[in-house]
Amino acid sequence: MAPKSPLKHAFTSTNQPTNNGRPRRLLSKINIELENEGFERVKKSQILEAFELLLNLPESKVDEISKDIENPLFLRIVAKNIMTAEAADYIEKILDRAHGKAEQKNQQDLTIHQPFILNFGADIDAQAEGSAPGDTIA
Repeated sequence: MAPKSPLKHAFTSTNQPTNNGRPRRLLSKINIELENEGFERVKKSQILEAFELLLNLPESKVDEISKDIENPLFLRIVAKNIMTAEAADYIEKILDRAHGKAEQKNQQDLTIHQPFILNFGADIDAQAEGSAPGDTIA
């Protein structure tokens, strides 16, 4: 029996598979649906702006934001956590995210007690045997 021609099964403009490839992943599908419904991605600058605004609001306004189910969930969670017993830690994290961590200065003292002399072109083995710095090797 003669082998079948590979061209008989090749895809052409008239011979297309019924399956149009791999199905979309779940998140990709959801992202497309949400974008079609008018939802947008949140930019880094918008997150920082939200943090900065929340830090300047009175407690009553923060409470109002945390309870309004029409607000984005991210904003409600942040507003709710600002008013908890652990608010100081949470606010510190927000400040670190919005403005960066506080600069920590380290002061170091570097003292050189004896000058270090490099003798280029000298025999390394001879230097390792104990010749003093600055000695020339003949």
